[in-house]
Amino acid sequence: MSVRRLFIILALVFTLVSCSAQRKAFVLESDEKVAAYFFTEDSLVEVEIPSDILSSLRQDGSQGQDTFTSLFSFSPDSYDSVTDAVYEERLGFYKSLGDVTGSPDPYLAYSRYSRQLKGSDFVETVDALTPGFDEKAFTEALATVDEHYVYNLEQVLGSVSASDSAEFLQLWLDSVLNLEK
Repeated sequence: MSVRRLFIILALVFTLVSCSAQRKAFVLESDEKVAAYFFTEDSLVEVEIPSDILSSLRQDGSQGQDTFTSLFSFSPDSYDSVTDAVYEERLGFYKSLGDVTGSPDPYLAYSRYSRQLKGSDFVETVDALTPGFDEKAFTEALATVDEHYVYNLEQVLGSVSASDSAEFLQLWLDSVLNLEK
């Protein structure tokens, strides 16, 4: 093996390692819906998954966090399953933050005002709602976000067959998380 080939292989390995280290994933599941949050360097990709779509994707019998590991090829940094009421209450806190700051996007509002919010009880209050979801790590990642993309998995899958959905989702997510600006 030539030195040039070895160098190229090592460069590719380091690139892959550094790219995967920059990605973070958080999943919050309720009876009716799931929100999967994927962070890249400066973007948040939110994937809304209706529970009926999630049920159809769980054909292999996987549950909870294992479902997301098999679907998206990497496990979430944080996962919690909560009631619909808790899910909506948590979302309500972020929406209220957006309303107070005049921002149409509550997560970008947090990103913009994260320094001012560090001294408040915002994160601790929201974190208390979802003890299995690491809200502190979520907001740390959120503080670096400049863009927020939202996708509904039902629309993304469209007419993709159930047997092809897992392979399609992995390719789709990889392309979404590598958005060119």
